[in-house]
Amino acid sequence: MGGGKFLSTLKKASATAADVLSTKGDILSRTTSALGRLPVSTNNFSLLCDSAQALGIKWGASATSTLTTAGDLLYASGANTLARLAKGDDNQILKMNGTALNWEDESAGGATISKLATELGSAFNTTSTSFVDVTGLNFAVPDNAGSFMATLTMCVQQPGANNGIKAQWVDGTTAIAGSEFNSQYGSPDVIITACTVGDNDGQTLKIQVQASSGTMGVRAGANNKTQIKGLAIS
Repeated sequence: MGGGKFLSTLKKASATAADVLSTKGDILSRTTSALGRLPVSTNNFSLLCDSAQALGIKWGASATSTLTTAGDLLYASGANTLARLAKGDDNQILKMNGTALNWEDESAGGATISKLATELGSAFNTTSTSFVDVTGLNFAVPDNAGSFMATLTMCVQQPGANNGIKAQWVDGTTAIAGSEFNSQYGSPDVIITACTVGDNDGQTLKIQVQASSGTMGVRAGANNKTQIKGLAIS
């Protein structure tokens, strides 16, 4: 193409664009048969290809145009549709609610573990041949939909080398089924350990003892600790 013909063609194209475009920021595009004008868009919109449009292009929302505040989140509210989720309040968590995202207060959930403990403050003695409470050796079980586990360590002074004692766990006023245990004969002083589990029913967990004969004692003090320790899960 000669230089003169090229300049003539360029001038015609320029004149055609000038006829079509009318506003600062307009974009020149083409339909299937002619040039066309895509008007300038709102600030921060993005140029997108779209075969359904006559010009094959369109303006669409961008992340910059959608988000307005620090902490906002960008998500799709539908197919090819950007949406803004405003930032939530402190300590809220992001959850899906059907098809949409929402900030929600964190609901109570998961397991809560609390420690349970009691220690016998002074020695307890009895001659009873039926079960009696060990005074001062108990704690309240939580009252909720959970369970507990407890371990007893008990220092016992038996009536004699050949006279043992019996003990059992008690929940409130009811002996826990299968919880009865005995000390071994052969020594006047023994350390007994025993465990139990149960439901968090709000009752008082305690130990009962009975002597086979004579006087039996449950010891207390720094060197003879008698205690119950446990965990409650709710």
